[in-house]
Amino acid sequence: MEKNHQSAEALRKQAEDLLKKKPSKAVSALSEADTFKLIHELEVHQIELEMQNEELLQAKTLAEADSRKYTELHDFAPSGYFTLSQEGKIIELNITGAQMLGKDRSRFQNSRFTFFVSEDTKPVFNLFLEKVFTGKATETCEVTLVTEGNLPVFVHLSGIAVGKAEQCFMTITDITERKLAEKNLEDSENRYRSIFEGSADGIMIADEETKMIRFANSAQCRMLGYTEAELKTMNISGIHPAETFQDTLAEFEIQSRGKKTLAENVQCLRKNGEVFYADINSNPIIFNGRENVVGFFRDITGRRLAEQKIQDLNTNLEIKIEERTAQLAKTNKNLEKEIENRKMIEAELANEKQRLDDIITGTNVGTWEWNVQTGETILNERWTGILGYS
Repeated sequence: MEKNHQSAEALRKQAEDLLKKKPSKAVSALSEADTFKLIHELEVHQIELEMQNEELLQAKTLAEADSRKYTELHDFAPSGYFTLSQEGKIIELNITGAQMLGKDRSRFQNSRFTFFVSEDTKPVFNLFLEKVFTGKATETCEVTLVTEGNLPVFVHLSGIAVGKAEQCFMTITDITERKLAEKNLEDSENRYRSIFEGSADGIMIADEETKMIRFANSAQCRMLGYTEAELKTMNISGIHPAETFQDTLAEFEIQSRGKKTLAENVQCLRKNGEVFYADINSNPIIFNGRENVVGFFRDITGRRLAEQKIQDLNTNLEIKIEERTAQLAKTNKNLEKEIENRKMIEAELANEKQRLDDIITGTNVGTWEWNVQTGETILNERWTGILGYS
């Protein structure tokens, strides 16, 4: 208020000085009533002027408060605000902008903004500035700021020419966190893609609701004979024979609910119409914000052929064993019959020998036997007695 009072006094002094410089005008004599009336009007007018002055002072105070408020909002806004010349020199900037560049803002007067732009993104910024001053619309771009002793800062620029296109208002938003998140996501995607692409098994992702194929790795494409672009236009019904698809679909529904993971011996259909068998291990996942099913396909056609070959060999072996068993049984039967016959012959020979011994004994005949093969001679007692031997 003291400042406002001093301003009013100064204004009054200026008015008095101007009044002294003006030539005096002749004034006719006034009556006492007219004088009182004039004095009253002057007093009223003075009060009106004082009221108007008070209102102006209040308006000025509010304007200064608003100015301070918007200055603070400008300086401490989360984004950096810059005013650039056509040459890219910094004319004005707020505190946030100075913090992004790593110095006190008083040190940036007439500095070129390109000094703080990384070499690889300077062409992007130069093109952005050119478009701003040659066009009438707001232009945007993304560049990297590099300051001494600090890590690079990724920023989004938005600018528009003002006045007679002699200056540019530019807003800078720090997008470092977003860029780092995008880089981490990209690295993660590349890492998992390398795992998927390096897998010997086919990997495929299909939408749980629409059954449309969303992703297929190289092994899956080779297995089915399609490109990934072709598979992404197809429904899962296109990779299974029509006659068995309902059974396959039922397995898919069970796996999508997480009630089962492995479906064995599933018939699959190649692009050339060839049917092959695969074991499919599946699990529900969220992919691009939607419920999907990821399936790991293992072509078991070779295994099935090997199993079939083993089964055929086992069958043939069983047949041969049965045939050999039957043959052995027949041989055993013949042997048993031959043994029986031999036993009968041996019994008959024993009987004959007993009769012969009885005849020899009864006739008291001397006998001898000579084994042609061994040269052995066997004499009975009668023959040795005849020869005079004991």
